[in-house]
Amino acid sequence: MTWVEKNRPTSVDETPIPGLFLVDGDMLYALRDDDRFRAQKCPAVAFPSGVVRVLNTGDILDTTTVQLFEELDVPVKADERHFQELIEGVLDLGYGATRVGEWEVELEDTISGERFRVVYDEITGYIQDVVPIVVQIRPPERPRSIPRPMPLLTDEIRANLPKLYETEEQGLSAPVQVKFFTPDSGWTWYASEFDGEDIFFGLVSGLELEFGYFSLSELEAVRGPLGLPIERDLYFTPTTLGELKERHEQERSNRQE
Repeated sequence: MTWVEKNRPTSVDETPIPGLFLVDGDMLYALRDDDRFRAQKCPAVAFPSGVVRVLNTGDILDTTTVQLFEELDVPVKADERHFQELIEGVLDLGYGATRVGEWEVELEDTISGERFRVVYDEITGYIQDVVPIVVQIRPPERPRSIPRPMPLLTDEIRANLPKLYETEEQGLSAPVQVKFFTPDSGWTWYASEFDGEDIFFGLVSGLELEFGYFSLSELEAVRGPLGLPIERDLYFTPTTLGELKERHEQERSNRQE
């Protein structure tokens, strides 16, 4: 951004650039009480596309540029030589550049993904528009729901699971007979008690490791990020709540190291 004293001309005053205007420094001075803006002006452009950019002006027009990205300026007037230098300079700075016909170039900030098409007039060579390019990103398809390969509970498991509060006095020594897990994420549920209808008590390993209640109906309804249903571990060896808690705490500790 180039500030110039109000009584001095700028190199772009007579140029046919659509939307050219002057930012009034006295307005900024009134708002910010900053002497740097007092009696100053700064040329800027409100392009037909709606994009507004300030100009960095030099003593001559050939050195005046439009600030497109934080570290990338484009000339306000271009010919074949300017186009070639522009593309080479853009690529050297790590931005993307694609020539579109004779008088347009597409520039991209490869980090943010922001893209513009810069349009010049084929007769005068002056910049005419800076058009934002909106990239349409197709949202991912919703994962299809995959049928459950097995029932979460069998009649035998229902019969063998202790009722709620039945193992309360055993504490961490209470036995766990069934394990449920998500094949496409890291959640695991261990049931030590069951009310015979819907509610389990046990150990849950998810975002946190905690004891609590969870329901059969929720386990049956939930799908993981790939659409996979929760399953029962057919090869789970019954153990105690305490042993499972210690095992998962050790696994979490190893991951953090």
